Amino acid sequence: MDVTKLFSDFNYAAVLLGVAMLAPGFLILFARSRYVTGRIASVSNATVEFILASSIYYAIAAPIFFYLDIYSWLSVEILVFWAPLILGAFLGGLTQWNWVNALGGIFGLNSITPHPTGWDKAFGSLKGDVWLIIHTVDLETIYGRFGKESNASNDLSKRDLFIEELRGENFAKIGDTDERRGMWIREEQIIAIEIANDRRKNVDE
Repeated sequence: MDVTKLFSDFNYAAVLLGVAMLAPGFLILFARSRYVTGRIASVSNATVEFILASSIYYAIAAPIFFYLDIYSWLSVEILVFWAPLILGAFLGGLTQWNWVNALGGIFGLNSITPHPTGWDKAFGSLKGDVWLIIHTVDLETIYGRFGKESNASNDLSKRDLFIEELRGENFAKIGDTDERRGMWIREEQIIAIEIANDRRKNVDE
């Protein structure tokens, strides 16, 4: 095989055009997913979404660039890379802030949640520290604080949980005042989780 001839026949322009057409959709969905589910679908399963997002993006953004008559490498980088990332993060922020539901409520619309699972909804929209009551398969109850050092898995195949501070019954502190214990809990051990938002500020008072 003549490798040199293979590269000489390679259509770089077509490849770059394809990347430029699909990249904005991928970047928008990637940045948005950081604030919704924490993961992004595989390319093979989400190609249609990438194409649709890119098409809508270019339909809005391209006329603006053409109107401003901006033609440079910097403008192309902004159009293809930075603007989609910022837009995706903004759309993710709208989900976190519930602005979409609020806007739909004004017009009497009930929008479908963007979160694919209840787990994503519960842990993807938490604001600040909350208290968890975890019910396990052996009929035990675990109390704990879920904060910025805690973690809820975003892997659909492994819904494990790490709580940064283990508590006793009714969220009483365990051990000395300067001692804090975390706990990792496997998915197989979890039956249900209660999220006590209403007690997060006054439980230690």
